[in-house]
Amino acid sequence: MTKHLLFIVLAILMLSCDNEQETKSDPSSTSPINITWSLDSISISPDQISYVTFLVDNQSGQELTSTNWSLHFNQLGGAPIMKSFPTDISVVNQTGDYFILKPMALWQPLANGSSKKISFAMAGILDKYSESPKGIFIVIDGKAKNVANAQIEGINPEILAKTNPYTNEDRYQDYSKLKELPKDQLLSIIPSPAMYERKSGKYSFGNTLTILELRDQVLQNIRFASEKHGRVFANMYDISGGNPGTLAENIIDDWKHLVDDLKITESPNYLHHNGRPVLSIWGLGHRDEFSAASAREIIQWLTEDAPEKYLVSLKGGIDNKWRSHSSEWQAIYEMFDVISPWAVGRYKNNSGADSFRDTYIEPDLVRTQSKNIDYMPVVFPGFSWYNNKPFKDDGVTPNVLNATPRNGGDFFWHQIYNAIDAGCSMVYVAMYDEVDEGTAIYKLAENTDQIPVETAFVTLDMDGYDIPSDWYLRLTGEGSKMLRGEIALSSSMPISPAVSNAKYISQNVPTVMSPGTTVSINITLQNTGKTN
Repeated sequence: MTKHLLFIVLAILMLSCDNEQETKSDPSSTSPINITWSLDSISISPDQISYVTFLVDNQSGQELTSTNWSLHFNQLGGAPIMKSFPTDISVVNQTGDYFILKPMALWQPLANGSSKKISFAMAGILDKYSESPKGIFIVIDGKAKNVANAQIEGINPEILAKTNPYTNEDRYQDYSKLKELPKDQLLSIIPSPAMYERKSGKYSFGNTLTILELRDQVLQNIRFASEKHGRVFANMYDISGGNPGTLAENIIDDWKHLVDDLKITESPNYLHHNGRPVLSIWGLGHRDEFSAASAREIIQWLTEDAPEKYLVSLKGGIDNKWRSHSSEWQAIYEMFDVISPWAVGRYKNNSGADSFRDTYIEPDLVRTQSKNIDYMPVVFPGFSWYNNKPFKDDGVTPNVLNATPRNGGDFFWHQIYNAIDAGCSMVYVAMYDEVDEGTAIYKLAENTDQIPVETAFVTLDMDGYDIPSDWYLRLTGEGSKMLRGEIALSSSMPISPAVSNAKYISQNVPTVMSPGTTVSINITLQNTGKTN
């Protein structure tokens, strides 16, 4: 073990909570929370691991409880090792290099005047300024506390002369691999300078791209890829974390922006249904903080009141128990053109999926058909949020790694079959790339040889099946064929992964072929799979 010490001391100012629209610090009326980050030690062998500590010194005049604060930072070098964290703290990789530390239920309130160390391990060796955390700030009671007068100690004086706070230009210079990209393509959010503004539901992170700009770029990338490869795309708003007071305004304003500025509905590959562009909103009726009145305003404008160019076929991602909701919400759901009740996590195996079909899908179809609403059930390949949420809500009971086994695709296919056999004409696959809940269908690690060693991940062979990385993309394609009637309805998967397990052994090819002659070529293959 080699010993290294690197300290960053920052005074973090607390804000009053009387302004809902802006986050501004007032040094004359607030007291600091002091954060000291230290690089404690480095282990070279057998693994390259750095051990670090955040010291939280609470001088704020109030307790830091298990529910009222979080610590935000950008980590350019290394990555936190999830399983190394104490049981009273969790870490979330928000996006790119942006991480958030959050207290768990086991966190004991940190009294004013007290301090506490949060120590954990990071993969890799941290040995220079660019690999220490940047843009550290705290959020308390939903308000960001900006860093004031950041001080850096114990490092090369030349580094101290760097402009503070850390900017995209610093990141561009420090990370040589990023120099291969144009500067305008640096899309990772860096929460520095320590600005965490919330205005009309839009977040800004100082010198870096805003959330809005980032989402726009992602959408444009999807558009260009769809047009290049002959696919369709559509936009969805997930209202989780949205501002209840400005939700309708935010969605309507952003949809106008997408139509007028990005012109996404002018793409020949934008998905249409019943002659209109498709737009989805997920979460209405799911969450108590969003009112039926706000939902009605949004749906009414998007489907009836808006100028023609903004009108859409609106799909609602709603709760699976929607038929038991209040009459007020029943009327809201009937305003959607398509409803898609959420199913992820509602069952864990084929028998559970069968019960879900009997209890929800088939009665849902009867109701929606009587109301002339299209119905799109949700299917998913499996589930795990072991790395995203190590413990259950009690903060004590660990979550299971392989919470809903995929069973080589049988669980996924069984749901597809159930939906089509029940009479559904459309199906929503959750999700293409949602790795934090273990539902992704894009190319995945086939076995443990293809995953990092720092923590556990669900691999495709976990349930005893030897299948290729693109297996769930292929199954989705076959499900689409079955839905369109291009292949027969079957409860058994129509394809086998065995073809991908044919190992080349040898071949016998003549070295000379005379003009006009025919020769035989012998190729020897070995089936290394478990099926014919």
